[in-house]
Amino acid sequence: MNSTGWWTLHFDWGPKGSYYCTQIYFNFDGTFGYLAGASEGTWTEVDGAIIWRYKRAPNEEGNTVYSGVISRNVMSGIMFSTTGGKGHWYAVKKGTKLFLNKENPSLPYLVEKQANAKIDPAGRPQ
Repeated sequence: MNSTGWWTLHFDWGPKGSYYCTQIYFNFDGTFGYLAGASEGTWTEVDGAIIWRYKRAPNEEGNTVYSGVISRNVMSGIMFSTTGGKGHWYAVKKGTKLFLNKENPSLPYLVEKQANAKIDPAGRPQ
């Protein structure tokens, strides 16, 4: 697989199904960030499995870890932080054409999806 490049990361801290999204770039050198060439942490991929870890901030005791499986231009998995946060995620590589069923915007659960994220992808409160 070729994980390098731009991905749209959809993440949900908790079982609510309220996904938030951000762009993330996986660099050739095993680092990743929100900008090409930036380094928010490290990643590796082996035999269809991928894992990335945000680097530890000086005032934090641990790292947030994402792990999952990758197949062509889509990947998904779980994440956890040392502060007790758990969740699930999926990502789609930039340029991938998706054919999805359109959701009915009047469904009540979609109202919650439009709220602002209270926890960022690295597991830090905003």
